[in-house]
Amino acid sequence: SYEIGNWSCTCGQLTGLATRYTKDKKTGRYITCSSCHARVSIKVPFNPQECRESEETYALPLKVRVQLITWDVDEQGNRSIHDIKEQDVYFADVPVMVDLYQDQAGTYQLGNQGTFVINGVDRVVVSQLHRSPGAVFSKSKKTKDLRGRPYFAARIIPMRGSWMDFEFDTNDCLYVRIDKKKKLLVTTFLQALGYTRDSLLSLFYNADVIQAVKGVFYKSIDENAIGRRIEKGMLDEKLDEKFAGKRITKEILADLIKAKADRLYIKDSSVLGKALLKDVVDTQTGEILIDQGTILQQHHIDMLHRYESITLELIDSGGYMFQPAIALTLAHDSVTNQNDALHEIHVKIWPGDSASLEEIKERLERQFFSDRYYDLTKVGRVRLNSKLGLQVGENVTCLVREDILGTIRYLINLREKGEGELDDIDHLGNRRVRLVGELLANQIYSGLARIERIAKERFRMQETHTALMPQDFLNVKPLSAVLREFFGSGQLSQFMDQTNPLSELAHKRRL
Repeated sequence: SYEIGNWSCTCGQLTGLATRYTKDKKTGRYITCSSCHARVSIKVPFNPQECRESEETYALPLKVRVQLITWDVDEQGNRSIHDIKEQDVYFADVPVMVDLYQDQAGTYQLGNQGTFVINGVDRVVVSQLHRSPGAVFSKSKKTKDLRGRPYFAARIIPMRGSWMDFEFDTNDCLYVRIDKKKKLLVTTFLQALGYTRDSLLSLFYNADVIQAVKGVFYKSIDENAIGRRIEKGMLDEKLDEKFAGKRITKEILADLIKAKADRLYIKDSSVLGKALLKDVVDTQTGEILIDQGTILQQHHIDMLHRYESITLELIDSGGYMFQPAIALTLAHDSVTNQNDALHEIHVKIWPGDSASLEEIKERLERQFFSDRYYDLTKVGRVRLNSKLGLQVGENVTCLVREDILGTIRYLINLREKGEGELDDIDHLGNRRVRLVGELLANQIYSGLARIERIAKERFRMQETHTALMPQDFLNVKPLSAVLREFFGSGQLSQFMDQTNPLSELAHKRRL
């Protein structure tokens, strides 16, 4: 727990913020001091005017209650608590706005002045306009490819954490780039997250099942055929004249079933150039004839004609002619398992840092899927769910794996099918305002991170912790330095324009 400010009654007998809001069990009223009959209230050493005259900072002390827990570990590795030491530690003086007041309910509130007194001078922390967290899809800065299609790119922007960029190269392979470091094949990245190589295509594409019997390709007429256009030659001669050129709907499907049509014949040219969703397997021997992701060529078609019966699961392109990006990426990816993928990520993203595979895996999980190191905020989560059509809870502010899959799926649909909308990063709907509280929270977070590193280093240096208190491990100077730099010389902390009331108001509203 923590406490901001010194809280006591007039005589100082009652102390602490918790005491102010403690009620008497009999009367139901807030307790008061038995000596001075006053309720606990906040005590400030100088009021704002005195701070201006003496060139002081109007601030309140931040005190944190810290526990030091020591454990006993037996030979089997079981832990038991040896000792718990608790201590109130002073961390820093936190500047507060000058219009701190007490309302009728006895609660301390901030007014509408919004100014700080830093070293005797009135200062304003200007609000910041920045990119709203979430997923952003845009056209890449690259020129169009040889077929005139633009390149698309996607970026997942958190409030705190690593940025993730997805982009295509000239061969239609999809790459991911973390914090603008070396790019990595997206299939390698997904394998590092735990997905198997055989399951990658099924994550992004639907299956188009085609049978090959004695060299003839056909597709069964069922609900999966809805949406397919019937081309000339797909049906028997009598039905071909009636249905050729029509797209299969529920009504036409019923008519075809009524006419006892059970299959659509597929020309070899319609299969040529399609990508396999799964391996083609010989049903008699179990031998893999063609690997998944392979783009079918004429020699593959000729080979399939020699078999009595073969089942093909192709990537359903929905009638579009573009090659599936994930299949092309897999063809360039030599990684086949998670361990190799983790090693590849370690070489590309964290070069020169020796670590075991388990440590790399934990580091990857911590970087994107931990609330402590990654924060989308509720705004980012709502925007991500809305853009990608997800149902992740609003309280989940770190990434989940479905966020990454949804972003890749949306980007692929933009590239291959033209489905989806691009985002204008300059549009105000894609930006948000960070107020002083959020800006200050980010500074405090960075200061506490430095304190944590120092405390861990001191823990490693100490041989015994029995006689030590929490204060002995904590060096709180980094937090004071961060706050002093933010309010004293930060870019967003400015001298308040006091030329006239209108200029003062305009300065406070500036972005």
